[in-house]
Amino acid sequence: MVTVAARTGQQLVDAVTSVVDDTSLLATLVLGWINEGLGSLADVLRIEELATIAVTPPTLEYTMPTATGEMIEIFRVVLLSAPQTKLVRLSLDDFDDPPASLGGRIGYRVWAGKLKLTSLLAADTVNIYRYRSPAAITLATSPEVPPFFDSVLVHYGAKIAYERDEQTDAAALATADFERVRVKIDTYTSRRAQLNRSASAQYKRRV
Repeated sequence: MVTVAARTGQQLVDAVTSVVDDTSLLATLVLGWINEGLGSLADVLRIEELATIAVTPPTLEYTMPTATGEMIEIFRVVLLSAPQTKLVRLSLDDFDDPPASLGGRIGYRVWAGKLKLTSLLAADTVNIYRYRSPAAITLATSPEVPPFFDSVLVHYGAKIAYERDEQTDAAALATADFERVRVKIDTYTSRRAQLNRSASAQYKRRV
């Protein structure tokens, strides 16, 4: 299997200036474009992060731990004492009057940076599995993008450079290239997430 090395911010900047054939562009300016493109990929990168909250009855509302980046989505909330027991997410409408289908399980909602539980019988730890946005890079660091897909950031930087110079046809091509790789990233991370959840479900059946 061929291993692709992750490119640094400087290498990505160099790639952008090479593509648009303009070495006069300031590295800090191009890096800003690259980070803008990186931020726009947050929903398809699916960068996983685990947060924990110590909970103790009778308190049912807790401040959510700060995410490394912007929190994109929560996909599982469980109690550490029963790690295969998923808490049930409730809508704002259902939360105050939990449906009978909960069957005694704990329901939760997240609103305004707070995690609120419907009930809690004993002190425990809540694990929150979530996706977050990627961290901005510097010239010396590499992006949280699979290395074989980091050309997506070069395409984005080229798009901005072309738009800046009013090269509409070139900008349109760079945009199409960006979207094409973005779709590939989405497919790749979606399959990876499905495999992870499938493995978790199989483990749950075994235990």
